[in-house]
Amino acid sequence: MTEQAKQQNAPSPEEVAELKKTHGKVFKLSVNDRQYCFRTLKRQEHLKIVSSMEAVEPANRQIMFDEAIVRNALVWPKVDPAWYSTCDAGDVATLAGFILEKSGFTQDVKVEEI
Repeated sequence: MTEQAKQQNAPSPEEVAELKKTHGKVFKLSVNDRQYCFRTLKRQEHLKIVSSMEAVEPANRQIMFDEAIVRNALVWPKVDPAWYSTCDAGDVATLAGFILEKSGFTQDVKVEEI
């Protein structure tokens, strides 16, 4: 993919400013040259998603959990429900993992004895 094509696959500076105005802190992630922007999840959103997984068949929980995380936090591009069936197999799980990491589910912490 050329650099120009990559840039067209990213939000414009105006779109970024609007995303930040609407959502506060916004993160950009590139997966196989596809750009995505997301916000972090708040605790109540996460609890609601976790609670909604109780009704899901155990074999499908991780897939549905990942989709719910992405559906709630992805702010660019806007994706329709069909995207979840047509994107690359690992895109949703990858996005969900980074969304959760930036939402505080991380090992990237500093702990010191005082």
